[in-house]
Amino acid sequence: MNTIDYLKQIKYINIVIKQKENEKKELEDKIYSIPAVDNSKLKVKASNNRTSYTLVDRHIDEKAALEKEIMKYENDRKRIISEIRQLRKPEYIDILYKRYVEFKCFDTIACETGYSKSNVWKIHSKAIEAFEKLGVNYSKRE
Repeated sequence: MNTIDYLKQIKYINIVIKQKENEKKELEDKIYSIPAVDNSKLKVKASNNRTSYTLVDRHIDEKAALEKEIMKYENDRKRIISEIRQLRKPEYIDILYKRYVEFKCFDTIACETGYSKSNVWKIHSKAIEAFEKLGVNYSKRE
């Protein structure tokens, strides 16, 4: 994986986080829509052997697993942003942040920073070189 691909992971991570949060909301909606049952008048044979979760228990476990996955992806995103912020030049941080965290095109970055588009490209190239010198390990971390 090269530096640019590594930084572009943030877009993928954001998509996954959004999807996982939507799944979590759907589960919460399911949990709250499960009707209550009045079993006070039912004769129930007691059993110590509980072999299956109730529907609510299963949804709660699924929600907890989703929250754990979301946290992992959020930590990955924060790690990459933190690595960008290790650069010494503010203009490097600014350009890389706008490009890979905010997903802005070079034209927009040029307008926002007051640099010409060609200067933005030059600063971006130098920022990528500086990022590579940080010695970040690009292998996928689990």
